[in-house]
Amino acid sequence: MKKLLSIVLVIAFVLGMKFFKQHEADGDIHDEAYLFVEALPDFDQHQAFYATAFEVAHDKAFQEAYHPGRRRRAATFDEDRYFEALFDSMASQAQAGGDADHADMIRTYATLLLTSSG
Repeated sequence: MKKLLSIVLVIAFVLGMKFFKQHEADGDIHDEAYLFVEALPDFDQHQAFYATAFEVAHDKAFQEAYHPGRRRRAATFDEDRYFEALFDSMASQAQAGGDADHADMIRTYATLLLTSSG
């Protein structure tokens, strides 16, 4: 019984550490990515839209780009995939709000960002 309890505790600890590491990475990436959003040419004029759109887009983009590690493999994060998903979602939100010009500007910015990083 003690051995079983020990095994359960070890498994819970390992799973807890994985969750903690993923949550920590999520927070770091969230803060760093928002700096790129703040660099959008019209950020000052549309700050409220960008803040809301970013929060909506970030979680899904992070889930698409973050791959937790396994026993012998470290966690990975695909930065390009993250920014593609992030800005695509933000542009789609602008488009859905009836602002096609804004959506095009976001897509253009994302293209420039991704081609300059690669």
